[in-house]
Amino acid sequence: MLARIGLLLTMVFLTGCLFTVDSDRSSGASSWDDRQVSAIREGKTSKEWVRTRFGEPDRRSLDESAGVEIWHYESVQKRETEIGLFLIFKIDVDNEVNKRLSIEFKDGLVTDYWTETRHG
Repeated sequence: MLARIGLLLTMVFLTGCLFTVDSDRSSGASSWDDRQVSAIREGKTSKEWVRTRFGEPDRRSLDESAGVEIWHYESVQKRETEIGLFLIFKIDVDNEVNKRLSIEFKDGLVTDYWTETRHG
């Protein structure tokens, strides 16, 4: 009876060693959170404030006819997870989230801003 209990306990402890989970996260050069974006005020927030908080934009576009400039920030967040059970199986799960923040300026002040998120 004690031998069976000992064998059962050994199997339970070894099973914990055989199951593995490994996860890595990486982020692109531009990164921001919703709290930072919610601090932007249309008609009040300046280009300098945006540059200080978000850095230089990844891309700029200009609509000369409307007199507006749009700054675009791109963020790619990757998460790679590997789950395995010793030599029986291994599963790789990759998750990528692409976020874009666009901020429109006229006369040096924010006139509009929006975010887009794509999961891939």
